[in-house]
Amino acid sequence: MLINWDFLLEVLFDLTLFFLLVIVFYKVFMQYILPFLYHQILDIKKHQKEVKNKIQLLDASQIRLESQIVDQKEGFDLLDEKVKFWHKSIYQNNKKFIQKHCELIEKIKAKRINQKEHFCLFKLEKNVIVQSIDQTYDSLSPINCKPRGRELLTELIDIITQPYLKVK
Repeated sequence: MLINWDFLLEVLFDLTLFFLLVIVFYKVFMQYILPFLYHQILDIKKHQKEVKNKIQLLDASQIRLESQIVDQKEGFDLLDEKVKFWHKSIYQNNKKFIQKHCELIEKIKAKRINQKEHFCLFKLEKNVIVQSIDQTYDSLSPINCKPRGRELLTELIDIITQPYLKVK
């Protein structure tokens, strides 16, 4: 068989060139592309980790906020109950105050009416006593014209009128 050495050399040379080209590509790949891809992968992983951390932080914040909302709602409900209780208590106290006020006004009106009646009786008694004393004095004067009789009559009138004079 006849081997064509030129052809063989040419194939060998092509193969050598091919392997050299592969080695150059491999070195270029290892030197430039692989570090670039490695940094890109690290950046992506770092970004993913940051996103996961942010998601966890947001989840924790959301849970905390939901808990605060529930706590605040319970606080508002409790405060609302207290306000309703205070309102009811104030309303009842106000109602009792108005009722006592009305009762007091009625008592004062009754007392005023009673005082008015007693005052009218007092004035009437005073007038009647003065008139009766005058009439008694006039009727007893002629009988007791003596000086001692007049003194006794004057003392008697003073004794009778003393409680009414103190009342003035």
